[in-house]
Amino acid sequence: MHQATRPALPTTLITMLALLAGPLAAAAAGAPSPAAAVGEVPNPLAEVYRALEQPAVGGAFELAGGVLRIGRAEFRTGPGARARPLIAAGRVCGIWIEGTTTLSYRIEDPFSIPLARRNLKHSPALVARPDGAAVVLTLPLLGVAAWGADPALADLSPEIDPGARLPSWLTEILAAKLGANPASDSLVSDRNGDPGYRWAALRGQGDDYLFDFDPRRPVRLESLARLRRIDKDVRIYGGRWTWEEIVAQPIDSKWWDPRPLDVVSVATEVELVNDRADHATIQTRVQVQALRAGIRVLPFSLLQDFSDSDGHARRLALESVRVDGAPALYVQDEGTLLVELPQPLALHQTATLEIRTQGDVLDRPESNSYWILRTQAWYPKLAGVGGEYSTFKMSVESAAPFVPFASGEVLKREKTATGERVTTSVGVPAQWAVAIAGKYETFSRELDGLRVHVSTYAAQRSVEAERLSGIIFGIRACMEHWLGVPFPFQDLQVVEIKDWGWGQAPPGVIFITQEAFMTPARSQGDDEAAVMAAWYTRGVNERIAHEVAHSWFPHVAKVYRDEENWLSESLADYTSAECLLRTMKDKKQGEYLFHRQLSDWKSQSKEIGDGGSIFLAPHISGEKDSDAYAVRHLWYAKGPLVLHALRQELHRQEGEAKGEKDFMAWLRAYAQNFKFKTGETRHLVGILNQITGKDWQPWFESYVYGTETPKVK
Repeated sequence: MHQATRPALPTTLITMLALLAGPLAAAAAGAPSPAAAVGEVPNPLAEVYRALEQPAVGGAFELAGGVLRIGRAEFRTGPGARARPLIAAGRVCGIWIEGTTTLSYRIEDPFSIPLARRNLKHSPALVARPDGAAVVLTLPLLGVAAWGADPALADLSPEIDPGARLPSWLTEILAAKLGANPASDSLVSDRNGDPGYRWAALRGQGDDYLFDFDPRRPVRLESLARLRRIDKDVRIYGGRWTWEEIVAQPIDSKWWDPRPLDVVSVATEVELVNDRADHATIQTRVQVQALRAGIRVLPFSLLQDFSDSDGHARRLALESVRVDGAPALYVQDEGTLLVELPQPLALHQTATLEIRTQGDVLDRPESNSYWILRTQAWYPKLAGVGGEYSTFKMSVESAAPFVPFASGEVLKREKTATGERVTTSVGVPAQWAVAIAGKYETFSRELDGLRVHVSTYAAQRSVEAERLSGIIFGIRACMEHWLGVPFPFQDLQVVEIKDWGWGQAPPGVIFITQEAFMTPARSQGDDEAAVMAAWYTRGVNERIAHEVAHSWFPHVAKVYRDEENWLSESLADYTSAECLLRTMKDKKQGEYLFHRQLSDWKSQSKEIGDGGSIFLAPHISGEKDSDAYAVRHLWYAKGPLVLHALRQELHRQEGEAKGEKDFMAWLRAYAQNFKFKTGETRHLVGILNQITGKDWQPWFESYVYGTETPKVK
């Protein structure tokens, strides 16, 4: 299981994150006020950030035509409404319209319309009406506050009106919202010479709303969302504002058009020392490279105040930030870290950052005898317009009696004064490095240059470990033969997690829950374990195979956009099912498992409901479990079902022999052409067009970008 990094307004629910990634910690919530560089040295970056989060107000002015336009949104003022400039750090940074205003939002993208109709069920105040091929949403508002440059504001004076104050509804939203916008993306957009970002808070007659407009080349997305209070009983986040997306549309582009990143990390070194209990100090050295000229401010994700697997509050304190050896200006807020470089980077120029953090951050689910740091930002990760394409060197030291593990090839294990240290290396571009330590017993086996280490919790289970190793080696051999791309890691750590029903595959590691190690003999005498094992063991071989397949999708053929995440999950699910069929000694059992999987894909695809676009799955919103399951079923059911339908369609059009050859060659070409590069759906279409000499874009528009489900025999 993997999650790509979204560069724009997030919509996934905490409940969905828990469903998709097991007990992953929820997204970071920040301190009450942003943290600035240590010491008394003036920090203009933090000053501008604070000013953007709490702008002053200027004098009233006449809004030209009584209309404010942002992207496809039109805000038309009513009688008596007044407009005032928002002012930050001596500049006009936006506009506040006080009084009755009507929002008119035009949905033109044909793939966004079905999903918007689904999401609108959660926002009854919005009225939708057809307008030709488009849909227009209307909403009466009591006020609008919009950040960002606008021609209507160009000639306004930045003089503050001492008698004017922001309305209470707006200050409440700014104080309690999750996320670092409007300040974060506004500041990054401006400092990096790409000042088109807009963010607006909308005061409704019932619910309030957010509008996010981001034309920067890695994003090119606008979205409208409804604000929702998190239940007060939820630790840390209780009473805060989150949001549920209603609609998202591409800006001046198609969904499948390229969105190249501005900056990437290319080399990351992490040194973690667990000196006591749940406490760790983490020293990270990360080299970044600009993919366009003019990059001055780097946006990172980095945990601050967050919730662990059991809902307990934890805090990761930022102690220092240096750039190329010198202290740097930075600001940290809401799990976002912005670092200002001394000079803008030229194209392909690099800079090296050193970031030190510490805190009681080691997550010990249900107080078990292990701690874990999963794929969340426990070390700084480029986010937004940036991403990870990094080699890694990791040093993880745990206090006795815990044994540490980390992503990558094991270079060295050694005893320390207080415990044990492991040093690992990932020599290919990677993302989402992890660390774990606990009371583990390890079984190791090597075959054809791959070392598999199966570590079981609290007791050695050599028979089960041998079985898992056999599955892993079989899937690895099948995938290598099929795709023609070697397994990308020399060491694979398979680590048992004391939980049920999920797996996760960061680089060089598979976290797998305890049913993978359960046998009838193991569960005897433990009624609960017997019941849980019986429930979850169905499909455990498929789950292991799926996680092994992630070594190619996305660790070889990479993914960074959330919309492209089906290329990780659906391809891993389908290729692993095929390889499990091929590698089982009992061919009848292999056929049975594949057809059982196919039956599951069909039945789960029927549960998705309206707006079931595989590509737009991350934009499904809602509080219900059915909404979270719909996202899962799009990636883990409809996605692989569409791949199987394409296979059958090639058989139908070309004959079984040639169709089968072309299908296998198609996925092979994708893996080989995008070896440690970013692959996208448009690339799959292009490769298939080239192999078959036909245009497959309409087929993908129906079944991947669109909501149709193909018929499968």
